[in-house]
Formats: sequence, structure tokens, C-alpha cells
Amino acid sequence: MFSRHSLTNSKLWTAIGSIAALQVAIVSWGPLRSIFDTTALGLGQWLLCGAVASTVLLVEEVRKALGRRHDTPTA
Repeated sequence: MFSRHSLTNSKLWTAIGSIAALQVAIVSWGPLRSIFDTTALGLGQWLLCGAVASTVLLVEEVRKALGRRHDTPTA
């Protein structure tokens, strides 16, 4: 995820920002809450959602790092 190409890809960041904005709108804005039958979240709940979601990225990056470590030939 943290390669030079992904960090400079403006289309990727636009897509991520758009998806995040839509998720916040669906949970926070009254008309969309009623359409999607969601409930407003407090700050603590948003932080918990962010922490849980970021574990996927963290676990995958650790898995890739361990895989690279095991693939490195020993001298």
C-alpha cells in the first residue's frame, strides 16, 4: 500500500475520499439515514470504526513484510 505509486495516485485518493464522504453522509445526514436505515454515530464510535478498519491494512502490511523477510536469501 505504501509504495511510491499508490501515494501519488490522485485517482486513488479521490476514490478513497469520495467513499469516505459517502459513508459519513449515509450515517450522519438525516435524509440518507432514513433511506439506508442507519443510526448516527458519536465520535468514539467513529474512532472505533477507524481503528477496526485500519487493522486490515496493518495485518496485511505485516504479512507482506514477513513474507519478504522469509524470501530473502541468506549469505
